[in-house]
Amino acid sequence: MNSKIAIKFRGSLSLLLLVACFSACSLTADGNRVIKMDKTASSASSITSSAQNTAKKNTNDKKYSATSVMVRPYYQHKKQRFESYQNNADIVMVGDSITDGAEWHEMFPEVSIVNRGISGDTTVGVLHRLQGITQTQAKKAFIMIGVNDFSRKRSAELVFANYKKIIAAIQQANIQVLVQSTLQTGISKKHHNLRVAQLNQLLKAYCTEQGITFIDLNKVLAPTGILEEKYSLDQLHLTAEGYALWQVEITPYM
Repeated sequence: MNSKIAIKFRGSLSLLLLVACFSACSLTADGNRVIKMDKTASSASSITSSAQNTAKKNTNDKKYSATSVMVRPYYQHKKQRFESYQNNADIVMVGDSITDGAEWHEMFPEVSIVNRGISGDTTVGVLHRLQGITQTQAKKAFIMIGVNDFSRKRSAELVFANYKKIIAAIQQANIQVLVQSTLQTGISKKHHNLRVAQLNQLLKAYCTEQGITFIDLNKVLAPTGILEEKYSLDQLHLTAEGYALWQVEITPYM
């Protein structure tokens, strides 16, 4: 009787060991097959991962990848279209959704003007799409960018460093740069405004030093340091009245 029990026990134990071994071997074989078939991809993935980690570190961006703007379909579509256009212009408007949202050719019908604003864009995004800006061979580029960088926890100093690279690249294309102050936000988004103010101070000082025109739009749109409610419905983007004031401020520079 005891002998039969022992045999059954050994049989059950052997079966369990066989199942465990099979599972382990299956997993190991699966892993080996993946590694063998995708060794190059694995290496490339490691390089990409390393680059992304470096980019995150360099941008002080803990919440978003530095390239997060560029992977958005809207950004990619606009970038591709900008680079496909071969027509030249006298004026190119560069920025994020605040620039993107304006019908510049209707606001300035007598001027050859193109819109190179992309909703959600940052200074990092602009640096990756300079071709679509410089190939316009415009005489002047009006730039406003930065508020979306602050949504990604970037410092004013980092955004300023990116801004200087943008300015230098556009100037190298023999285009005169005019820097427009990054707009202050409304009350619900006022946590961005300290860094917005810091960025504008850095930009204004740099423009004075370099002989670049700096246009302070906040003096009319946010005279108290907060974007006035009558100029925005969402504390960020401009109403028709807001754009009309912007138009007045930059008309002398057209």
